[in-house]
Amino acid sequence: MKIIDGIPISGQQPGGQKAPGADKLSGPTFNEVLKDTLEACSKGESRTKGAPVTPSSPVRPTVLQPATATADSQTIDRIERFLEVMDDYRCKLADPHSSLKQIHPLMERMTEEKKKMQLLLDELPDQGPLTEVLNRALVTASTEGLKFNRGDYI
Repeated sequence: MKIIDGIPISGQQPGGQKAPGADKLSGPTFNEVLKDTLEACSKGESRTKGAPVTPSSPVRPTVLQPATATADSQTIDRIERFLEVMDDYRCKLADPHSSLKQIHPLMERMTEEKKKMQLLLDELPDQGPLTEVLNRALVTASTEGLKFNRGDYI
């Protein structure tokens, strides 16, 4: 880009045409602003406008904490236990040496936990990461219960 000295900063368009309303503009040229800024920087002066940052006004990060940290922790623990029951069921189902009679108690436990988790889902906010995870786990548990009781794994 070629910089032509003597042209006001906002008064010229590419091609040498004047911008609309350029006759109303008056001010320093780009070259003048650049020279002033370089001179100020070499002297250690600052030409920027705004509130200076001083040691008496430190920037502090905002720390957000949930209002009910223990309730969230308990909810997460309950969901983790439910997912562990589902994982135990998955492992037993994948084991070729496990019979359906051995898997049945896990299915009953998963069904009981699913009922408790459905009550928990009603207490959670409508949208959020916990609600989404729990909803997906409940759908999976319901589907697996239907498959097991229908005899898909015989």
